[in-house]
Amino acid sequence: MNLQEFYDILNRHDWGYHYSDDHRQWLKGKDNAQVIRRIVADNEQDPRYDNLYRAFCAWFLDSHGDVTKPERPE
Repeated sequence: MNLQEFYDILNRHDWGYHYSDDHRQWLKGKDNAQVIRRIVADNEQDPRYDNLYRAFCAWFLDSHGDVTKPERPE
């Protein structure tokens, strides 16, 4: 998997799944989060995967709107 494909997975991920009242949505989000963590672990030799994941986390958790959504890598 290249970095652009990983970006697309992160971009489609339901970052707020853990707030869902729908158990099916919660499970889907949890499963997808596990896939994302596995991809990061499988690419530990390339820090760009972890950096991109962390950038998406920072963007989602930003309550003040100071952090912009990461751009898709070229």
